[in-house]
Amino acid sequence: MKSPNKPCQGKKINKASSGDVALHYNIVSQKGEELVEFISPYKYPSHSSCQDLLIIFFEPTKTMSDTFKALVLNEEDGKTVNSFKQLQINDLPDGEVVVAISYSSLNYKDGLAITGTGKIIRKFPFVPGIDLVGVVESSQVEQYKAGDQVLLTGWGVGERHWGGFSQKARLKAKWLTPLPKNLSPTRAMAIGTAGFTAMLSVMALEAHGIDKAAGPVLVTGANGGVGSVAVSLLAALGYEVTASTVPLSSACD
Repeated sequence: MKSPNKPCQGKKINKASSGDVALHYNIVSQKGEELVEFISPYKYPSHSSCQDLLIIFFEPTKTMSDTFKALVLNEEDGKTVNSFKQLQINDLPDGEVVVAISYSSLNYKDGLAITGTGKIIRKFPFVPGIDLVGVVESSQVEQYKAGDQVLLTGWGVGERHWGGFSQKARLKAKWLTPLPKNLSPTRAMAIGTAGFTAMLSVMALEAHGIDKAAGPVLVTGANGGVGSVAVSLLAALGYEVTASTVPLSSACD
């Protein structure tokens, strides 16, 4: 899976730990510095610097201020433009729970939204980001209280409802999931929608009676977010896996 924003232009800067790759991209941080680390906890082959299973760190606001920073998309002369803007709580769409966001993830669909490719976003202004994890700041429902750690994937967030590329979000309670105690916020976003989708795919294969003795399982787009996790999951479950992807020479075209 190729990213529309050519993430291969990122620079591989170091090994974060055994098999973990940290990538440096030219993204403006909350303090105005052009430095954000995208981290993947999965073991990728050395040529996979083009993979799109990444996480973005948004430095949380230090106080419960009504002002916060977000990546906002607008439309100018028929083109999608993006910029970091200071927003107020009242700018957020309706919802029962306000979340102070710690991390989001960069998915293929986010790239389409930010660049205006594929017309993912149809109403502006808009805050993209289909995944998020953070801490509940305020809640109008008993299910969640201030201080709870929560995560979100799906539900049209980042497509129809403002998403996770922000320091704060106001969301419907039914969209949220309590963060499992054995899962860190960073790992939750490294898995994100891509990992969740891969696991659902593997579960569907097993529900339809896939037989390990029948031969290898073909995974297409194996260097992308969903595909790479699917390869890892299937291999860990004892399946023989055949991974299919594009040649390295054309991966960044």
